[in-house]
Amino acid sequence: MDPVNQIRRVCVITSNRADWSKLRPVVLSLLEEAVVEVSVIATGSHLLQEFGQTVNEIKIDFPAVVEVSTIVAGDARSAMVDSVGFGLVKISNTLLHLKPEVCVIHGDRFDALSATIAANLLDITVAHIEGGELSGTVDGDLRHAITKLAHIHFACSEDAAFRIRAMGENPDNIFLTGCPSYKRLFSINDESWQSSGVESIFPTLERKGYVVALMHPCVAVEQQSLRDYECFIHALFTVKKQTVFLYPNVDPGNKRIFKYYTSIRSNTVTGPSGCSCIHISHQIYSQC
Repeated sequence: MDPVNQIRRVCVITSNRADWSKLRPVVLSLLEEAVVEVSVIATGSHLLQEFGQTVNEIKIDFPAVVEVSTIVAGDARSAMVDSVGFGLVKISNTLLHLKPEVCVIHGDRFDALSATIAANLLDITVAHIEGGELSGTVDGDLRHAITKLAHIHFACSEDAAFRIRAMGENPDNIFLTGCPSYKRLFSINDESWQSSGVESIFPTLERKGYVVALMHPCVAVEQQSLRDYECFIHALFTVKKQTVFLYPNVDPGNKRIFKYYTSIRSNTVTGPSGCSCIHISHQIYSQC
């Protein structure tokens, strides 16, 4: 077969709602390529009911998504460590079955680290999106570790590309592409509010004068993170505006945040009006 027209097997691995918002445009573009055979692996919080089972959103665009459970239950950092090991075993077995030539991985999450180690050790080319960014805490360390294990780098900014080069990566393998989700964000206009379905999800929400509230636990300082969240909630109650509360991610400490938010909402009648939501799609989130 002509090497130019040879089918290339590309596997996109996603672990949470945030990285799917970046990887979805990549998958849709790859599906348009006749010489690319695409597979998608959903791991991490995508498969958890308590986080909205967001794998169902992936199925809208890619019904053949492969579901791989990787999260070990628990609210301590040790559960995150266990999930990395468990994910490494599960993802490597899946990759051996799919036999991709390239794995596309995004970001800085511990789930992405498992996928990257598995692909690298199986001699599969790793293409990393959003390397070189500064995310802080343990996520920043994981992002740079993923960069060193990856082979192709799609940077979102000049500064990020500079950091990737500074880590010793081959400049010929670093591409300044911007963030894949920019296109959707730039398409937002005055008509987007109605067309996105925001009103159907939040029928009592007024178009102006509301707050979207979201705070994730900080793995490095779990107790301080909870205290910060308490201050965050009390500040919102002081403002007394309509508020959409979004649940945090799967990081250690999230269950304590759930518990605190639930208790204060049930015991307080003077707080802001609004609602809480486990998950909303990136399309609706971007309109809010």
